[in-house]
Parts: sequence; C-alpha cells; structure tokens
Amino acid sequence: MCGICGVYGFNDKQLIKSMTRIMEHRGPDDEGYYSDKNLELGFRRLSIIDLAGGHQPMSNEDGSVWIVFNGEIWNYRELRQELEAKGHRFATNADTESVIHAYEEYGFDCLQRLNGMFAFAIWDANKKQLFLARDRTGKKPLYYWQNEGVFLFASEIKALLAFPAVEPEVNFQALDGYLTFRFVPTPETMFKGVFSLPAAHAMTVDAAGIRCWRYWQLKENISTGTEAYFIARTREVIRQAVQERLISDVPIGIYLSGGIDSSAVLGFLRESSEVPLASFTIGFESEGCYNELPYAAEIARLYDTDHHEFIVKPRVLRDLSKILWHLEQPTAPEHYIAEYYLAELARKHVKVVLTGSGGDEAFATYEKYLLAKTQRAFECLPSPVRRLLASMAGRHAPFEFAPSLQSPLRFAEKTLEENYLAVNAVMDEDEKRLVVSEEVKSQVLADTPKRLAAQYFSAARKFDYLNQLRYADYANWFQYYVLQNFDKITMAHSLEGRVPLASHKLVEFSFTLPLNLLVKGFGKGGLRYLYLKSVKDKLPPPILARAKQGFQLPLKLWFDAELREYAEQRFGELKAHCNLFDDRAVHALVERIAAQKKWRSRQISKLMTLLAFSEWHRLFILGGSHRGKP
Repeated sequence: MCGICGVYGFNDKQLIKSMTRIMEHRGPDDEGYYSDKNLELGFRRLSIIDLAGGHQPMSNEDGSVWIVFNGEIWNYRELRQELEAKGHRFATNADTESVIHAYEEYGFDCLQRLNGMFAFAIWDANKKQLFLARDRTGKKPLYYWQNEGVFLFASEIKALLAFPAVEPEVNFQALDGYLTFRFVPTPETMFKGVFSLPAAHAMTVDAAGIRCWRYWQLKENISTGTEAYFIARTREVIRQAVQERLISDVPIGIYLSGGIDSSAVLGFLRESSEVPLASFTIGFESEGCYNELPYAAEIARLYDTDHHEFIVKPRVLRDLSKILWHLEQPTAPEHYIAEYYLAELARKHVKVVLTGSGGDEAFATYEKYLLAKTQRAFECLPSPVRRLLASMAGRHAPFEFAPSLQSPLRFAEKTLEENYLAVNAVMDEDEKRLVVSEEVKSQVLADTPKRLAAQYFSAARKFDYLNQLRYADYANWFQYYVLQNFDKITMAHSLEGRVPLASHKLVEFSFTLPLNLLVKGFGKGGLRYLYLKSVKDKLPPPILARAKQGFQLPLKLWFDAELREYAEQRFGELKAHCNLFDDRAVHALVERIAAQKKWRSRQISKLMTLLAFSEWHRLFILGGSHRGKP
C-alpha cells in the first residue's frame, strides 16, 4: 500500500518531491523517484510484502519499463510462475514486479490477469507512453489533471494541488451530485479540473493525447442449482476471498463490529491461520447509543483474538478538519468520524487490517432490496389497480396500511431511476432548491443525479430488477462512499485496509445467485437468507439472532452538546466568503433538529452534508490546507 504520483509533459524535480512528500502518511517507510525526458515519477512506500526489496519506482531488466504501484496483487505468486516459464527474470519477491513483466508479456491485456486492489502507472520508455489503471471495484484511488500537454496523476488530490497551475476551485457540477448522495461520484471531484479515473478503467497518455477505456464490466449470469449447492459455493467463494487477503509479511488485524459480516470474515480467517491476531472495535460514551462492544467482545473470545476497544467521545468534532483533510472531498462524515479513531487504534498494533464491508451489497441485505422485490410484485397488478393503491397509500395514515407496503405502493408508478434516487438521496430536487442560494442555483442544479442514475441503469438494463439496483449501488455508493473513503481513512494512519467481501470474484459470483435465495419471500427475515445459511457455523447463536442494525453515531446528543454551535460557526464563516447556501434554509434545518425529541437521521444527515462542505471549503478553498496539514 503506497502513494504514487507523476508528471508528464515537462521536468520539475522539486515539484515531484513536493507531490510525493505531501502523501508521506500513505508510505512512511520509503520514497523513490524516476526521471526521463518530460516525465517524473514519485513514490511513497508502506512496506507489506518483501520488506527488504520492493523499492519503487521499479523497472524491468533493461530499464525500458518503469512502474509506480499502489495496492496488492493477490495472485502474484501464480502470475510470477507463469511469467518465469515464459523467460522473464525477477529481481525481487515483490508483487509489483509481476505487474511489470505481465505488461511486457501481455500489454494492456495484463489487466485481465491481475487479481487484486491496485492503482498504478507504467512508463514505457520505448513507446514514450504512460499507462495507468485502477482495480475492478475501485479500492485504490487515482486522480489526474491535464492542460495544454501537461498531465499530472496521484493517489491523492493534495499532491496535484502542489502544482501552482492547479487552482483549488469549487466544481459546481459536482456539488449537485454531492448534495444528493453525500459524496462526489466519479469521474468528477469537488475540485474544478481534477478528475478521478473510474474503477475498472485504464488510460494512456502520450504525444497523441489521452485515451481512456473500461477493461471490466460486471455481468448478470443467473445460475441454476439446489439451495445446498449455492450455500456450498457461497462458503467457498468467501473462504477464498479471505484467504487471498492474508498474504503479508507484517501482522494483520481485523475490524470487529459484532455483526454478521466482520464475524464471518474472522471465522473464515481462523480456518486458514492460527497466528496471533488483533481485533478492534468502537463504542460511544453516551448512554443508550448504538453499541456493539459486547457482541464484538464475544466474537473476539470465540476466536481468541487480542481484542482492543476505543470509546468515541462527543469532543471528536475538533478533529473534523483533520478527517476531511484526509478525505479530501466533502463527504458526510457520520461513519468516518468513528472509523478515523478505529484506524488510529489499529495502527498502534498492526500494519494491515481486514474489514467486513461489502456483505450488504454482495448478498442484498439492505431493506431497499426487499422494497424492490415488493414493488416488482405490484407491477404484476393492472395499472389502474396500482394507481389506486398508490393514491390510497399517500392519503392514509401508516396504521391503515402495513408499513412495509407504504413505500412500494407510493413507488408503484415511478421509474426505476426515480425510485433509486428517492431511496438514496439525502436531499431531493425541491430540498436542494431551498438550501442553495439564488446566486449559484443555475450552476449547481444541473440534473446531475438524474443523469448519473440513467447511466447506471442503462449499463444494467438487461439485468433483473433487483440486480439493477445492486449494480447501481456498486457503481455509485459502494465505490465512492465506502471503498474510496475506507482507503483514505486507513491510509491517514499508514494502515493498509483489505475488504474480502468486495473481491471482484465474489461480486461476480453474487450476480449468478438466484434472486429467490438472495431475498427469500417478502419479510425482513428473508434479506439474509442465503448469506446466513452459508456462514452460520462461524457465528454463535446471539450473533445469528441479532436484528440487522445500521451504524449510527449519537449525533443528536452531540448536536445538543456542541454540534449546533460548531455548525453555526462554520456556516457563518462560509457565508462571509461566498454565498453558496441560503441562510434561512440552513437556519430552519438547525432549528428543526434542535426541536426534535427523537433521532431523525435524515435531518442530521442533511446538516452533516452541508457542514462537511463548509469545512472542506474552509480547508481547501480558503485555507490552502493542500499545502500542509490543518
């Protein structure tokens, strides 16, 4: 796990050093540079495999091909054997070297042979061509900027901003998507002119220009077989994904929530390894809050881990600027405030940590997937009946219709894209019109979310209804909010994060599963049917019996304690420098939250979305924090 960067089009050794060193947290163990005519490469290393070797930039035997590589290749040993049989000579035991020789042997098709999490850049000195790529599901980031023959790339946006020509300006088109989803969908970033290479994409840069293409596409291929067959196959695919991610020359730990996903990952991990293992979990100081500490401790005892706990306290808001400095883009930070401290705790004990993220998407355990199945059933009814039921659901109180039928009835006459946005948006179009000032409304409200949703569903148009929603989640939410931010938060503490349940092989396999096993029936108990059947022997009864519980910070309690004052201060600072948000709308939102006696997550999420943007704007647009830590 590392930080990489480069410059194409001119030479500037001081610039490449500045770009590289601002990413020191991504690789405190080593740094390296390579120069050619009109090319600079920079590298920071967090040593995980082949601790003595593995220095980068790395080259082939004759120095005609150079690489800077971030990530891990899980099948590098098999790939090395294949390449050695074809005559390639290896000088190290690093997985990076297998990528160089695979490129020599197969060209751009080397990507089809790589199983891993990665972002890399290869300089082919003979072709005078730069070749860049990201892994299939988007675990490792890669950003770029180009203008008038100059091309810059890096693992982090801050490195690009080290070049004076890259001015930190707000990308208003990205703001539209951010206010809807709480994150910025690729290829846009919140910085004008800076782009993210999408997952499963590659690009070349040379004298002829820039060419970008997709090299992998998720497909639906529903299989047939017995329930027992799919249970056995699911177990084997999860087991393989976990085993692959145990490759390391340094100690490994695991995030343990006490839920199904992380507990199952730990169970399969223990099948393959009995070495001492550290586990990490978080809790909250406030009474009556979300707390999985007892469940995590029970799993830790079952699998004999060296267990560590961290209690998150309300005063964490003082660190919000540090967290957003590492996230680099405005991101509603409800999850990542806690994960920031969890990564900090883990790094005191290990260099590599596994997580259970990805199980919900792979095995369709969110309630919105049950909603989709229920809605699909309503589509079998005649159109007049659907319209009648939908109108009744809108007029009657919830107790007059079963709550589980409220949403599908209301959505019965809407398109798939409309329903997707309704379920996933923190603000709809009307709410955005209220909160955005008149001054920037024409720049911000550009139907970006609708265009993105249409793009996702167009790519999966031939999929079953449920799998179309899952595809959209992989293409949007999971890639940009979950995986991208997980990388940034772990790397903030020089910690490598691995996500077994986001293995591209597991994702591909999940789109072969019969839908009646993914979501069994129409009750909530059917959401985890196949998944639980497949992992139940890894979990004690109390964990199996637990109802699914979403992760929540005690933000309402924090709001009453300090968040309100903090938010009002930040909004005031933003207003003093630019008129982006409507004062009355923001004040009304704050007052609504203050008046709440119970938790209303959507209102708090709106506030945190606006607050994160205000803090980001203060850091990067006004404060120049890309030049150094806040």
